[in-house]
Amino acid sequence: MERDDIFWTANISDDFLEHTTVGEALEDHLGNLGLDDTTEAGWLAVGNIALHEFARVETPPPSIDNELELLAEKVWETLDEELGSPDNDPTCPIITDEARKLWGGLVAELTKPYVPWACGPTGNIVVVNALEWVRANNREWITGV
Repeated sequence: MERDDIFWTANISDDFLEHTTVGEALEDHLGNLGLDDTTEAGWLAVGNIALHEFARVETPPPSIDNELELLAEKVWETLDEELGSPDNDPTCPIITDEARKLWGGLVAELTKPYVPWACGPTGNIVVVNALEWVRANNREWITGV
């Protein structure tokens, strides 16, 4: 999936967004209402349905400083074990500005293909009249016609 995936739902508290069109979201919502009265009057009573648009959140840059320090410590520890002082005086890793820049670039490249699961509302809302939509799209849902 792409980062700009758009999802629609009539229930803004949905934990799982799967409908990529207003029509899919509306059909699912109306199909799950469990109406006792599916005549035109029953659908008219449903009224208007607000469908909310959601989009995937931007991938925030991960915190990199702690991981860079851990990596530097491990590299320097390995160097000390193989090439260090015989009396085991450990050296402290020196993290240069250039190393931080390279590390940031590496982390950015590693996270570039990541597609977040989390979505947030875009503020776009489409309002659809239930009866009009059922008449136009699922006429067989209307009984007594």
